[in-house]
Amino acid sequence: MGLFNNRNRDARRADRKDRRANRRSDRAERRDQRRENRQDRREERQERREERVIARQDRREERREDRQERREARQEAKVTRDERALVIYSEFNEDNDPKMMKKLYSFVERQGLSMGITLLQGSYDRVIPVTGPSATCARFVDAIEEALFDDGIEEVDVILHSHGGYDESTGEGKIYFAPDPEGATSEERSGAVPAPMVGDMIEDLMAEDRLRMFYTTACWGDHIAEAMVNSGFSCGAGAVDVNTNSALEYPIFLTLWKTGLPFGTCIRQALKRSAYRKTDAAARLIKGDFWRSADSYKALHGDVTINKRSNADF
Repeated sequence: MGLFNNRNRDARRADRKDRRANRRSDRAERRDQRRENRQDRREERQERREERVIARQDRREERREDRQERREARQEAKVTRDERALVIYSEFNEDNDPKMMKKLYSFVERQGLSMGITLLQGSYDRVIPVTGPSATCARFVDAIEEALFDDGIEEVDVILHSHGGYDESTGEGKIYFAPDPEGATSEERSGAVPAPMVGDMIEDLMAEDRLRMFYTTACWGDHIAEAMVNSGFSCGAGAVDVNTNSALEYPIFLTLWKTGLPFGTCIRQALKRSAYRKTDAAARLIKGDFWRSADSYKALHGDVTINKRSNADF
């Protein structure tokens, strides 16, 4: 009898051992399966990321090739004064600035608008100003659409005189418009709109190669100008970081552009004559982290050989 009980006990122990082994095996299989599933999801996400990167690169390459073809095929067709329109946006939205800076920016935005109109109105059939509390993102895009609405206008140029920003998490520039309580997005309502979002709105206007020059005095304007060229402008330029020389560079650029020099030459000459290295060095002496990265050097995008008489369709 004792031998029988011992055998039963051994059998039960062996059975429990087998069940534990089976459970361990099942858990191990489930763990392995979960790992495989996670790895599969990671690989799928990586593939999607790579596909998006490749798609973006393809689109950029197509745009570069298209611009190159237009440069190579450009004809001698000249755009006359009656065929040009200019949009000047000048608004600094001083609500959150200190009292002294409010007065300064208020003066700067008035000067930016009046100087642009005074120097360039003789070179354009229409100069459309956008300024004041109504200078929202929607109003800016509407002004460009207003210029395009005239079928007699062959080329539309834009000057953006405003605050700019940079989002390190996305690598995108921002444009600070006047807040729009009725804006379609939270960004428009706050006024801080990512440059690619503005570019998408402009691209939706279907300008058909009638957007030509984009120039901005905004900080981090490089990223803004890049987004504008991607949206359809033929050329653009802006500061690579905090911009300190606009008070000197802006009137020089306007004067040079008025004479008919190529866009790239206007930017380089205005940058050189404005002594941007000295203004940057002086700005870096100001207390606060904001000014430490001051760099007013202007990055160029697109076809910089364009001048005020160029037909950018070719």
